[in-house]
Amino acid sequence: MSVGSVSEQQFMPLSCKRVWIGDPCYVIHDGLWDLVVNQVFEDHKEKNFKIKFNFEKLWETGNLEMVQKVRKIDDDFLTFLMAGTRWGDNVYSGNAGAEYPVDSGSLGVVPEYLISKQSGTKFGKFFELPNSFSGLNSISMITDENRNFKFLIGSEVVEEIRTE
Repeated sequence: MSVGSVSEQQFMPLSCKRVWIGDPCYVIHDGLWDLVVNQVFEDHKEKNFKIKFNFEKLWETGNLEMVQKVRKIDDDFLTFLMAGTRWGDNVYSGNAGAEYPVDSGSLGVVPEYLISKQSGTKFGKFFELPNSFSGLNSISMITDENRNFKFLIGSEVVEEIRTE
């Protein structure tokens, strides 16, 4: 959804206990990241991206462990959210004191089951989903005209990151 220069994307991760906020390039499998970059360049007019991958494309990356894990979760698509920062690569601070290094010029929210590079998780922060989390709730990422980010779990703001 886009209102003026404010944009909001939402998704509902299935069978997930945590989501990770940070630069997705640090945690997404390299083969899958190549697909992300290609998808973003194909749709370069958008400022926010709801990345959806066809299961066949994940299979083509050759990451069989990820394929088996995700196959149990969602046969059709893999989804996470990302958007470009205002100034590209940098280190940005969240409202809770966490620092978020950015190397791909973007920040996003990634469900734990899509994370294949555990060493990259130190460059972001995990957020627990409440036990009551269900398909009625969603994860939201809102960016404003200055490319500042708000991340919500349900209706609760869990992190705000200024990139202006």
